Amino acid sequence: MRDFYDYRLKFSKNGPIRFVGHLDVMRYMQKANRRAGLPVRYSEGFSPHQIMSFALPLSVGATSDGEYLDMSFVREMDTDEIVERLNFAMNEGICAVECRLLPEHAPKSMTLIAAAGYRLRYAAVTDLSEYTAGLRRFLASDTIPAVKKTKTGEREIDLKPLIHGYDISENGDLDIILHAGSRDHVKPALLFERFFDSCGKEFVPMALKVHRTEMYTEKDGVMIPLIELYDHAG
Repeated sequence: MRDFYDYRLKFSKNGPIRFVGHLDVMRYMQKANRRAGLPVRYSEGFSPHQIMSFALPLSVGATSDGEYLDMSFVREMDTDEIVERLNFAMNEGICAVECRLLPEHAPKSMTLIAAAGYRLRYAAVTDLSEYTAGLRRFLASDTIPAVKKTKTGEREIDLKPLIHGYDISENGDLDIILHAGSRDHVKPALLFERFFDSCGKEFVPMALKVHRTEMYTEKDGVMIPLIELYDHAG
């Protein structure tokens, strides 16, 4: 028998709650765990807190069907029951989607992140055919130079090798998988900023609708959704 059990929860964030920031979402999930009566493990010391960690913060205003939370329990539970209890305890906007029991000593989601999938829609398009044609040419370029701001200043990067696949729909939606994690993390806004700059047009950040679809880890050169990682064991 284990001393504790770690679980990976996939959840969605949609509707008005998209304007709630990361720290408030973290507090919200802590309260949801308590309301759901889940056997969450707490840290030791003078100020005990629930042992949990998020994979990757979501920008305020963005929506998602692919958020991840790792949490630790003091006893084992059925994963379907965890999802059911959380959804009963939570308000509209955040919904538990799937849950997996992790192997012992499994690394946290935040250390596994290799890429994130997005559906991006630019609401200020005046000519759809011109926009989609320009976006296709831009993404097919051999290189996509950009300047990324860091804590120590700015550095030049090439966005092209940091794009792991994309598709443009007839209505102009861009489904794309971008490199993510602690190094060379690509924000959708940076990609669109470079696109409009290459067209000699103004980019309006508020017009970019960002919806995160999934988060991935890389195994043997293949991108695997975090929730499925241990389904592919061996």
